Amino acid sequence: MIWEDPKDAERLNKSVNNRIASVNNDSAKIQAQIDKGGLSEKKLAKLQDKLTDNTSKIDNLNQSLADIKSIGEAKETYRLGGPSQSDGTHGVVKDSNGVITIEGSNTGLHLHEIRHVGQSMEAGGVRFNSNGQLLNSAKTYEGGIQNEVNAYQIQYSFDGSYPAGASSLKDINSTSLFNIKGESGEPVYKGLIKPKK
Repeated sequence: MIWEDPKDAERLNKSVNNRIASVNNDSAKIQAQIDKGGLSEKKLAKLQDKLTDNTSKIDNLNQSLADIKSIGEAKETYRLGGPSQSDGTHGVVKDSNGVITIEGSNTGLHLHEIRHVGQSMEAGGVRFNSNGQLLNSAKTYEGGIQNEVNAYQIQYSFDGSYPAGASSLKDINSTSLFNIKGESGEPVYKGLIKPKK
């Protein structure tokens, strides 16, 4: 159906648009530094890498805006909520009334999970397991990994956070994804490791 509370979508859109403005402002300052000249090759390369990263961040944030809009046009009802798991992990959960809660303890985590909803919509619709948890929309292990990398890149583009640590979007990849550990020290995404034949 839509957002249960349209104000959720308004708040998310405002936050994302503010972040886009902030990244654009940062890019303008970097470009001014480059245009001024007198930089070493190393410094110039570093600034150009940052501009490239910022361009990718804007693309990711625009993807978030598109996902928020898609949810507003969906047949299901969505809402934002906190984590339902006692260990603080978050996901997308459908309750017995059919209402879908996008879990997260902050906007970056909500945008991460919203990307998973968007990925599912792009793949033909949201599907849930018997516990009401959203299934990864990918059909392959590689696709599942890429879906998680994409969602973390969205999160990082918004607030600079990534559980495995990152200084640019390039640091969020299929290798670093498996460095994210749960409370037990096990990789959180071990289910995406392709079994050996």
